[in-house]
Order: sequence, then C-alpha cells, then structure tokens
Amino acid sequence: MEKINVWIPTIGGNPVPSSPLIAETPASKAELSLAPWTVHAYPLETEETLVLLCTCMGKRVLAPGIISGNDLLWWADALKFAGSLVAGQKYLPGVRGEDGEYRAFWEPVFSGEDAGELAKLAKQMPPAARALAPEASAMPPEMPAALVSKQFIEASLDRIVRSEIGEKELAKEIRKGKSFDSVHDAWVSALKSPDGLISGDENELLQLAARTREWQRPLTILTTSPFRFCFRLEEPVEDEEAEENEEAEENEENERLATVDGENENKGEKEKPKEAGKE
Repeated sequence: MEKINVWIPTIGGNPVPSSPLIAETPASKAELSLAPWTVHAYPLETEETLVLLCTCMGKRVLAPGIISGNDLLWWADALKFAGSLVAGQKYLPGVRGEDGEYRAFWEPVFSGEDAGELAKLAKQMPPAARALAPEASAMPPEMPAALVSKQFIEASLDRIVRSEIGEKELAKEIRKGKSFDSVHDAWVSALKSPDGLISGDENELLQLAARTREWQRPLTILTTSPFRFCFRLEEPVEDEEAEENEEAEENEENERLATVDGENENKGEKEKPKEAGKE
C-alpha cells in the first residue's frame, strides 16, 4: 500500500462524488475547484492490471454492488485496442535508451484507421483516468490525454507480445552473463525477455539504436505525415466517347455514300435499255 493524491472536483471543502449512488453533491455556493485528496492505493503488477482490465471489458456491473467506473471502462477499451493491434500484427521491434541502459521493445504502428481510433480514445478519456499524482506533488497531472493513451497502449502491446513469445525461463542475471555472437542476437533475445534489457557494448548498442531508427524511418514518416501526395489514374471516359461519336459519324457517312452510289448504279441500269431501243 502507498499514499497518492487524487485530484478531483471539490466544492466547499468536500469532494464532488462521481455518482449519486455514492453520495449527493455537497450543497454549497462556493466555487468549484480541483483539489488533491490523499488516499491509500494498492499498485498492481502489469500482469494483474491486464487481468483486471480484461475482466472489466464491456461490463458495467462486475458483481452485486460492484460497478465499474467510467475511467476503468475506458482503460479496458484502451487495452482492447492494444490487443487488436497485436492481432493484426501492427507492430515493429525497436530499441529504447533508458537511464543509461538499452531495452528492446515492441512498438505499435498507428496508421490509417488505427491513428483515428487512437485520437478518438484520447478524446473519450475521462478526466479521472489521469487524476493520480504522487503524494508529494503540489500540482495536478498535466500530461495530455493523447500522450497518456499512446504510452499506455505502447506498454500494453509490448507486454502482450512478450507474453506470447517470451523466454520466461531466462532470469535477468543469466541473460546478462550470456554471450551472443552479435548485438543483433542480443537484441532478438531481449525482445523475448520479460524486461527487454539488452546486454552488450555501449557503442554497439548506440549504433543498433541508430540503425533501428533509420530502418523504421520510412514508416514513421508515413504514419506521422498529416498529408500524403499520391496519383490517381482514371480512364479517359470523355475521349473514348468522342472517339465513339466520331466512328459513328464516319459509319453514317459511309452508309450514306454507299446508298447514293447504289442509287446511281440503279439509275444507270434503267437508262441503258432505253438507249438500246432507239438504236
């Protein structure tokens, strides 16, 4: 257990309840403000969090007397979205530097409809979903909803992929002492490890991170560009119609000429007998 601050609407020195099922709104003419309230919290491990959110998906009532809040349901929807990205294999391996260490991670690719879904989730995030802060913090959380959403989905996707291909039998100490033929082999092994830590020479790891970013660059540009320049080929319908009209006119003209020639020939044949009679 640990103490944390929950920044919630407060009026007249009393917190405003999230639902009338909990309590009635305080009757006060004081101005509504955002204030911290210290509570005891039990931090969950990553696996415990995933199990809880999976249990809450699409369920407003979990058990008699236990109702899921809007923020909990939102986190469940965000996890569901991360799962859909995994099912669609919309992710890439990457390298990230953290506190002087390099870690391998699985990074989601937000493109097309998925980018729109991410933006939609961020807009739908309830304020309570990002209302927690350390007890010592004197300021409310200021991280934008879009960034909170993106980081949670990245972390969830990375954990889901590792749970499918992970090497759980290799402890961190064993992997640190294990030798690899190349830094790329160490990277692949770290992608399957629980913590993603890559062991190796710092310069080689730095080069690996740079090469990975360069490898991902075309896709990064594609997914982050607000506009796309493209060509669309269409059949020249008007030209074809004009050609068809010209052909039709030519056919009509040819038929008219053929008719005139035929009439002239018939006329000539009728005049020949007359001339023979005169002789």
